[in-house]
Amino acid sequence: HNYDKSWLELSCFACNDSAVRLYPRYADAFYQRGLCRMQLQQAKCILDFNKTLAIIPKHFQAYLSRAAYYGSKGRYSKAIMNCTEALKIEQHSVRAYLYRGVLKFYNRVNMLTLLLLQKYEEAVESFSKVLKLNPFSLDAYIGRGNAYLEYGHSKGTRQALKDFLTAVHINPVCIKARLCLGYSLQALGKFQKAWTQFSAAIHCDPSCHNAYDGRAIVCLQMGDIFAAFQDTNAALKITTNAELLTNRGVINQFMGYLNCAMHDYQQAITKDPSYALAYFNAANVYFVNKQFSQLLNFFLPWPLTIDLFKNTSSTINCLYYFFTLCKVANDS
Repeated sequence: HNYDKSWLELSCFACNDSAVRLYPRYADAFYQRGLCRMQLQQAKCILDFNKTLAIIPKHFQAYLSRAAYYGSKGRYSKAIMNCTEALKIEQHSVRAYLYRGVLKFYNRVNMLTLLLLQKYEEAVESFSKVLKLNPFSLDAYIGRGNAYLEYGHSKGTRQALKDFLTAVHINPVCIKARLCLGYSLQALGKFQKAWTQFSAAIHCDPSCHNAYDGRAIVCLQMGDIFAAFQDTNAALKITTNAELLTNRGVINQFMGYLNCAMHDYQQAITKDPSYALAYFNAANVYFVNKQFSQLLNFFLPWPLTIDLFKNTSSTINCLYYFFTLCKVANDS
């Protein structure tokens, strides 16, 4: 979901900006912030990779990351050049050769992308056939809208928006349609309209914790931190899970209540020991407070439980980054 990405974005930037401020000559601080920005499709990631290479000119991973970014933007000659520079540093790197090979044969990659897109287009076509037979099928409008969202571009999101809006017009109390419409509006940056849809869903079903959580993130994006806190608390009164506890921890952290934030992250870890983002954010609290010895102790049990984590590998990489950075700080 887009709101999951937003929580991760807030956490990553809080961590990486702190690292850059504390250690402006520590190359990996810039490198990790670059990775975070690249994941969020922000062009500024290149500036961080450039800074990394200015500090350490033979930073192998920075060259590969630059190659990955340029490749994703279709700038294949620059991407191949960065792979070549990486191979000058590690001449026997299988990964660098593989990256360069993929870039040289990017047409094959494009074919794979087209095949994946074709599956979503087939789903859209199937739902469209259902709607020809039954123009009032809520499930078909919602299903087709979600398939449009998978296209991964704003045009698809706008098409999805139309389907979700039609579903809401057919049945104004359909919670699923309201939520999907809210998430789509949020993805398009229409936060106030998204807030209205989540509020309508809450009015229809006051026990819908997803509606409170959705409204919390758009409140946060609009700068209303206290309203986000209230909505997350309301969601937690309905159900308690690691994700909601971690979200409240992020809000507490933004309000400056670090002890409350740490308590939320610890509760989240107790609730679900495999929820990696809670570990990441808890480590961030120690890091911001320069409690490096406590942070090192916090990392000790992780090798035994790392295989339990279900989240993205990028989050795990950030956890190990914390570990390395706090060792450097603790030893200095």
